[in-house]
Amino acid sequence: AHVRRRRDDERAAEASADDDDEAPAAGDVDDEAFDDDDDDYDDEDDFEEYDHEADAERAERAAEEAARARQAEWPVWSNSEDTTHMWSVIHEGQFEQLEQWIEFAPSVVHMRSEDGRGPLWWAYEYRRPDMVALLLEHGADGAAADAFGTTPEEMRPSD
Repeated sequence: AHVRRRRDDERAAEASADDDDEAPAAGDVDDEAFDDDDDDYDDEDDFEEYDHEADAERAERAAEEAARARQAEWPVWSNSEDTTHMWSVIHEGQFEQLEQWIEFAPSVVHMRSEDGRGPLWWAYEYRRPDMVALLLEHGADGAAADAFGTTPEEMRPSD
């Protein structure tokens, strides 16, 4: 046991000698290495305060621009994400969302799906008189016909 303890002590002494070549001991750190004069991150002037309101306005403008960019597609009779979304808005009776969409992109009232039906047809079909009035007020054509010759008003369910 005495020999083993001596070897352990020798190993510890060797390890201690090796540590001298590596990192400094606690408290022996060079304070100049942490001089604040060169620290770019201490200046509060380097940071801009995040403006949530301005960011929300930029996002709204981007959404409006994207809607305007798709307007050219709306008179074309095709199924798209926009026609699907419009159908959903009307089917679910989301009047405020329809109103906002028309405000951002007035030509949305002329959107038509592949069968030639659009917002006005769906508003009649799902008995949404408030939406019918809004769409007509913003230029939807009540006399237009779909691919089968059906006018929007003819979509009104018979009671």
